[in-house]
Amino acid sequence: EVVLERANYQCEYQSDTGRRCCQRTHLQIDHVIPWALGGSNDPENLRALCQSHNLYEAQRFFPGFYEDQFHKEGEIGRDGICPHLARAR
Repeated sequence: EVVLERANYQCEYQSDTGRRCCQRTHLQIDHVIPWALGGSNDPENLRALCQSHNLYEAQRFFPGFYEDQFHKEGEIGRDGICPHLARAR
């Protein structure tokens, strides 16, 4: 709950240009440094991401592991831009 409150119940993903995703539903808690790579559960290492951006980050850290789900979603391009960010342009 602390992580969601800190994020103001909005996805914390930001594009390379600094645009923040506006998604407020389907939020998931993401490890900035993945748990599998030694990341902690401390609030400083956690952030709120929408389902699409959480999957994007998982694919970025673990190429190929989530590939079926990533391509099935088909929502996010290689640059991390999702429909929520595209609409905000």
